[in-house]
Amino acid sequence: MCSLVEVLRASHSQQHVYGVAGEREGRPQYVGLGDSPGVQPGRFQSTDVADASKRKFGLDGKRIILFVGRLAKRKGVKEFIQYSLGRIAKEIPDACFVVVGDNPVEALTYRDDTIGEIAAVISAKGLLSHVRLLGGLPDEDVVGLYQTCNVVVLPALQDDNDVEGFGIVLVEAAAAGKPVVATRVGGIPDAVEDGKTGLLTEPGDYERLSDAVISLLNDGQTKRVMGRLPYGEFRTSFAGQRLLPNTK
Repeated sequence: MCSLVEVLRASHSQQHVYGVAGEREGRPQYVGLGDSPGVQPGRFQSTDVADASKRKFGLDGKRIILFVGRLAKRKGVKEFIQYSLGRIAKEIPDACFVVVGDNPVEALTYRDDTIGEIAAVISAKGLLSHVRLLGGLPDEDVVGLYQTCNVVVLPALQDDNDVEGFGIVLVEAAAAGKPVVATRVGGIPDAVEDGKTGLLTEPGDYERLSDAVISLLNDGQTKRVMGRLPYGEFRTSFAGQRLLPNTK
């Protein structure tokens, strides 16, 4: 398996490998590492940003599970809420799933109201107090949420017609020093080393997905160790290079 740094280096050698149109609604498209203006990796380490983010979004006292990305069906956000979040909230009453992203309305292949479907599941499951649907946000708000979160999730579904690529969210989580819980789908296993930089589960195995999230929310030491590993690799190779574009 490639390390995160090896994957990033390989990606950097390809022109605009992250330039997937519509990958995040309302935010600039990624055009590769080192050739676009934007956020320095060190920006992700500001605790001041984290504290301000908690206050701004009413997350004080919460253990935060963060998802960032456009809400295409293959991302699996609705299913995560439907099959995992209820158990997580039962075992960890202060858990809060924060969702940053909009419907992929600008993508030619998507016309679904995924947010509407997600909201219906939240209501049906009685999880209104455990979810924040924030829509698209400015980059500085997203950075703050990465810093304030406990774990980043990418519960992607297996879909042969719409394969999950190497998600930029995994690079952002690494820059913020946050562990990832994700599924073994598409390019995800190339960026997450199971048991070292995050935890991987099989798509559709919501029992193990729940277990993984709960374990990281409860085990601060493991979370810190996993978070430090990807950030250390990231900082060694990309310190001084710009990763994220400006939002305005």
